[in-house]
Amino acid sequence: MLLVSLLVLVYIWMTVSKQIEFNEAKTMWSVIIFRKYKFFSDLQYIPLVIGFIVGIAQYAPEALQSRLKLTLHLPVKENKILIQMLFAGFVLIGLLFLFIEIFLTIITGIYFPSEIVSDMLTTIYPWILSGFAVYFAIGSIFVEPVWSRRITLIITSIALISILFTTGDFTFSALLLLTIVTFIIPFWTILTGYNFKRGIK
Repeated sequence: MLLVSLLVLVYIWMTVSKQIEFNEAKTMWSVIIFRKYKFFSDLQYIPLVIGFIVGIAQYAPEALQSRLKLTLHLPVKENKILIQMLFAGFVLIGLLFLFIEIFLTIITGIYFPSEIVSDMLTTIYPWILSGFAVYFAIGSIFVEPVWSRRITLIITSIALISILFTTGDFTFSALLLLTIVTFIIPFWTILTGYNFKRGIK
């Protein structure tokens, strides 16, 4: 995922450099400002893919090979185990997202003023959230043993993620609300682990 992210970022860098070389910088700036051209749009689904692949790689073997049942019956509190699992994945994808943001900020800062850099970071923030949302959702889905609740979680997660990819600018309040909702998902995993260990349906 780090390699894929790097390749996409280098591609964006080369594209922007070429466009500014063949079209004057002023022309490029006006297209970005007035036509809302997103020169970084190739990055849009990369955080989502990262969160999905890391989540599947971490939780699918645990659930499909019944390791999770054994793990949650170890003489350790299930909350502690699940929090450690979630935190490990969160840190991993968080570092990847931080790398993407820093690299993209450097690329943007080379060619454009700070206002465009700020607008770019605001635009990609919901995409970054989608990566965390899908990772947390996959953890919850695999830990959840009851299919009715699992389906509800899948539908809710798809709805949240689809909102994160809606076109247009988000207000600060909307971004704050979406952030809170995204980071509520892990609590479902902890609750499910509690119920799973005690056989509560």
